[in-house]
Amino acid sequence: MIVFLISILLITLNGVQVNCITGSYSYRVSENGAAFTEEVEVDVDNQTEVLRVPQHNDVDAMEMMNDFREGLSVYRVPSARACYVSKLDSSLPEPGKMRVNMEQASMQPRLPRHVTTKKRAWRVEGFAQRSALPQKFLDFCGSFPIYTIEQTSLDFSVSSFSRGGFNIERRFGPGPTPYTFKNFATCSGQSIINMANCLNKAITEELYSGTHDNHKLECKFDRHVCYYVVDCLPNGQGVYQCNQVLHMTDFLGFCCDMKCLE
Repeated sequence: MIVFLISILLITLNGVQVNCITGSYSYRVSENGAAFTEEVEVDVDNQTEVLRVPQHNDVDAMEMMNDFREGLSVYRVPSARACYVSKLDSSLPEPGKMRVNMEQASMQPRLPRHVTTKKRAWRVEGFAQRSALPQKFLDFCGSFPIYTIEQTSLDFSVSSFSRGGFNIERRFGPGPTPYTFKNFATCSGQSIINMANCLNKAITEELYSGTHDNHKLECKFDRHVCYYVVDCLPNGQGVYQCNQVLHMTDFLGFCCDMKCLE
């Protein structure tokens, strides 16, 4: 966990209330010179939260729905034309608490300038089973494909390969440690061609020289999204103080390219 100095200019309440259960709010944020508005919708009755953050700097636009009844979250990333579903982060405030946070934050003269940033990395595991997802997620994602993601380390290592939801396993070599590539995504169609060329070259070198270390993998996360959450607590004197702001940064779209070595 790292603490960054980020300036939050203003937080306002958009003032849409329905039976004191559903609320719409907004933050006004300035991040590294880019000003944008994060929108938050809280539905206490249905136990959902929706956070919307526009594109800014190198961060992709993102909409996220948290469903506390199902214990799931779904990211909708228009630039990727995809949705990503994961287990709900248990540290996020539930809708009742989120509503209190937003209402109290809207009455604060200013928010703290010191923001705690938490970074997470996610790896695509495959297509989600749509029939097992709540209808609200299907409506939220529309025609976008929905992938299941699992949290992984930012310091990753890769030993496998897959593309388009199909696992591909290729083994060769007489020794006890044949090649196996499965369960990671390539970054483009050209990556598949590069991998095939490298593997064919490796087969030839294996046959004639007994060596096959002729390639390397270059891996990255090609999607970067974020959102802010304010935490407000009573000070014991009937007044709430909003002293904590969490900046959650998520890295998505883990993929690799294979390059042949000379």
